[in-house]
Amino acid sequence: DDSKRLAIVGEGRDRFGHVFLFDTGTSNGNLSGQSRVMTSIDFKPSRPYRLVSGSEDNTVAIFEGPPFKFKTLFHNHARFVNSVRYNKDGSLFASAGADGKVFLCDGVEGEKKGELIDPSVKGGAAHGGGVFALAWNADGSKIASVSGDKTLKIWSSADQSLLKTVTFGNAIEDQQLAVTWQKDTIVSVGLSGFIFYINPDSGEITKTIRGHNRPITALALSPDKKYAFTADFEGHITRWLISDGTSERLTPQIHKSQVASLAVTSKGNLVSIGWDDTVAFTAGV
Repeated sequence: DDSKRLAIVGEGRDRFGHVFLFDTGTSNGNLSGQSRVMTSIDFKPSRPYRLVSGSEDNTVAIFEGPPFKFKTLFHNHARFVNSVRYNKDGSLFASAGADGKVFLCDGVEGEKKGELIDPSVKGGAAHGGGVFALAWNADGSKIASVSGDKTLKIWSSADQSLLKTVTFGNAIEDQQLAVTWQKDTIVSVGLSGFIFYINPDSGEITKTIRGHNRPITALALSPDKKYAFTADFEGHITRWLISDGTSERLTPQIHKSQVASLAVTSKGNLVSIGWDDTVAFTAGV
């Protein structure tokens, strides 16, 4: 409640997780108990305080404190645990794994309270691919999950029912990797690097920011300074409306590899040179 503690997990040299006071750097507990890399961690926001963590050893661990020490371990998942998140009042936490499953558990002791299951998914899971991230809404009544199956799903935490499914496409880069729920908007990030704004009531994508997830290798402005064009290491070219920052990726993809240079002619045509040994002239951009 004093917002002075930081908990960090990952592939460290001596440990997989650590909790410390941010203003002094003093250790505030020992996060041992999981045998492989810890992938996700979250603080319980209410007393009695807890930390919950997920690991590549397929387990979820609970630590009590402060100072925090190992309390217990759970084996609900059959594959890596990718995300653990408490709801606002700390009464529940959710865990998501590479097995496509999402479990709801008691916030203090950690026993399983329910499981999110989509009847259309084979094997009785939440998603048809690994679940990479979770986000609760403000009052904890709903939770969003994103997955390698290229969907975002919205669930009721009360009865674990599926409320909405948002599908992003069929390409590998349409996999969804991260999610946050801010007031009346859900924001999801895809493997493509695109950022999607979603209305949780309708399940509609209301806005998409189409940027790059590889180094930008070229930039050009239109003669009227209305548009900017950027290109990246993978050959993608994006057009930006300078006045408001909205963007659109040019499709179909013009180059198969890195774009070395861009230019816009006086007539508004785009000229691009790529490492795929091509010079492309694109009209009407």
